[in-house]
Amino acid sequence: MRQISFILIIILSSFDAFCFNEGKVKWMDYGIQYQSNIEDYQKYIGDTVVYFSESPENYMDRKFPGSYNILYVIHSIKANKRKVKFDLRQIGTDIKVQWSVYNGYNQNWNPSWENNFTISKESTVPLVLVNKVTIQKGKWIGNEYSHPNANFTFLCVNLKFDYDESSGIDNYPVPYLFFKNSATNDIVRMKLDYFNENYLWDGIFLGNYFVVNMEVTKPEPEDIELGIISTIEKDLNILYSYIDDYISILFDVREFDVKFNLSNRSKNTLKIIWDDAVFVDISGQSDRIIHEGTTLSKKNDPLSPTVLIANASIIDILVPSKCIYMSPILNEWEQLPILPNKRTKDSSASIMFMLPIKSNNIVYEYIFTFNLEWTYHHPELIKN
Repeated sequence: MRQISFILIIILSSFDAFCFNEGKVKWMDYGIQYQSNIEDYQKYIGDTVVYFSESPENYMDRKFPGSYNILYVIHSIKANKRKVKFDLRQIGTDIKVQWSVYNGYNQNWNPSWENNFTISKESTVPLVLVNKVTIQKGKWIGNEYSHPNANFTFLCVNLKFDYDESSGIDNYPVPYLFFKNSATNDIVRMKLDYFNENYLWDGIFLGNYFVVNMEVTKPEPEDIELGIISTIEKDLNILYSYIDDYISILFDVREFDVKFNLSNRSKNTLKIIWDDAVFVDISGQSDRIIHEGTTLSKKNDPLSPTVLIANASIIDILVPSKCIYMSPILNEWEQLPILPNKRTKDSSASIMFMLPIKSNNIVYEYIFTFNLEWTYHHPELIKN
């Protein structure tokens, strides 16, 4: 008997928590607000309202005796300290709807046991006051927004309640602003509560840097002559090649790393001294390099040299150490792209890799510079 009672308590407690977390409507500016003086609820008589359900509808929505997305007029309201009863009349018909909800929270009872909405200081019921929305529309629709570097404007064309399908829980519609791009006629929506004019332009000025050519600074001493630099097109991708008497190297500059194929053309054994290798980013900041096989948790530890005997070759990758970080949210390693997706002051820029290669106890510092140009994803929308 005790075991049955214990199981029943767990089930009821779980149900209570479930009910208490569903049906929280936060339309404080557009809904029926809690009134500490119950007589003040009478001010809503005559207002036009519409019921918006959650998506998908929940068990509390199904208790509403009327229809969703239909205009009603509040004909009368009866309220006491515990409940508020609405008498609604559907516009253009003889349909009457009577609906009772809870009025505030009382420490002696729990509204979740009876599965109904509550008008409180924290939440309200899914009735939107149409007049409040109409007033807001008058404030927003027709507003036009421009940017000094864009050749088009955003025009606010609508304000309406819409669903955020990514929210997961308590997915009642919220007020959104809708903006029309004058160049493309595309519509952009933004939550009214989070409106910031700068957010309209977030995606417009995105783009990427791409490599236009490679330069090589030959190492000292003078006995090494500058080799041959060339480009190779492979599978619609441009690769960059460098060949001298000591090495042959082929680079593929990718979003998150640089893949390379290095061959030893000399008669001596070569070593890549990874602890002295350097990456210089687009802003001129220097960083150490890690390569394939490096344990990410030990990316700042000393790295063993890579050894190439005569005529041997390797395929490896170069990654700036600072591009690898531990995500505090996901608790796993994340990687940043080596090229930013936001333009610096100049459209032209460069990144550099310095690879120290040792032969016969002499270290040759090869510096590979990749010159970049910026391109917008939507250049037709940007002023020259």
